Amino acid sequence: MNKTLVVAALAYLGLILSGCGSKQENLTDNYIDAMEDMRDTLQGVTDSASAKSAVPRIREIAQRLKQLGNELDTVEKTLSEQEREDLHKTFQARAEPISEEIDKETRRIGKFLTSDPEVLKEFIKAGRGR
Repeated sequence: MNKTLVVAALAYLGLILSGCGSKQENLTDNYIDAMEDMRDTLQGVTDSASAKSAVPRIREIAQRLKQLGNELDTVEKTLSEQEREDLHKTFQARAEPISEEIDKETRRIGKFLTSDPEVLKEFIKAGRGR
């Protein structure tokens, strides 16, 4: 999982206006849910074997985050600058702690996967949705 994905998650969350419409609210909720799924999956990784078995799930979540990000990007074009600023403030508080936890888990996992470069490589690719 790379930090760019986490930063992108925060940026995309700042694009949806609370109460602006059910599609936007659903996209935002789904994005937060996917971030939570990623965090929970990473928290379950305790060794190389569990990291290897988590690769398909991590890949799936990363792909879902990309898809939702693209949808949110489209929504951004319909919002005013003020609406985007308001959204960023509203959702940053919700997304930032999850992003910090994802980053923490990624660093933790990276420490023990350095001894298994093959799994580390697959783990990184999965975090990028590949």
